[in-house]
Amino acid sequence: MAVKKIRPSADKTREKILKYALKLFAQKGYSATTVRDIAKAAKVNLNLIFHHFKSKRMLWIAVGELISQRYSELYLNKNMEFTDLRVLIEEFLYTRFKFYKENPEVYRLIRWKNIEPDESLLFTNSIYLKFFKPILLEFQIKGEIRSDIDVDFAALFMSSSLMGALDKKSFIYQHSNISEREQEYIEFISDEIYKILKA
Repeated sequence: MAVKKIRPSADKTREKILKYALKLFAQKGYSATTVRDIAKAAKVNLNLIFHHFKSKRMLWIAVGELISQRYSELYLNKNMEFTDLRVLIEEFLYTRFKFYKENPEVYRLIRWKNIEPDESLLFTNSIYLKFFKPILLEFQIKGEIRSDIDVDFAALFMSSSLMGALDKKSFIYQHSNISEREQEYIEFISDEIYKILKA
């Protein structure tokens, strides 16, 4: 049976729909965004969205996969062989912070998804499961992370520590030298997380 090829124009249409879906979901959240809104913003026929994604929920899932793909690309060319726990923590924090700064719509979308009433809309954290959890577990097995610490909680704590710093109303953005203040904050939370995790 021959495999049906997707035409380049169909790929471009799909990418365009995803781009505007991400933008609108980030602005208004899942519940307040309609497929009609996305079709209008992307300047495509409403039926094309259903052709490519079948439903609003499937479009939301595709947006989550797009975000995961973008984030994964940050690690594909990196050496993930860490021998120092402190370096691992800093890498996790700097990479995530940089990603959110360069993709502000992703940060907004994450804020929205956390207040959606439908819990089935939450994205799975495949990047954490694929890249960081195995490394954290390896450090724990080697005795460098305390054995009484749940590495899932540790990763959640690291991620959550960044969210406040990304809020434009935070004290960091009231400073005259924002990039210097961001750097100081990440170094501070790296130090504190290291102290908590270190065996």
